[in-house]
Amino acid sequence: MNMDAQFTDEQLTAYLDGEAADELCTMIDAALDVDEVLGERLADLDIGLDQISAAFDGLLAQAPAMA
Repeated sequence: MNMDAQFTDEQLTAYLDGEAADELCTMIDAALDVDEVLGERLADLDIGLDQISAAFDGLLAQAPAMA
């Protein structure tokens, strides 16, 4: 069963970040039990801090000095 279309990327990101309302978390948890596409979509949206740090590591050295 595919129910993931009812959730926006913003809602799913809030869920992953632990910032979603309890009611939304309950709805997503229930949908995850029956919708593997939703699980895949969440995995695609789940970007770890290590990946973000790696992407920006070189930029800090290039940044201008703060006044």
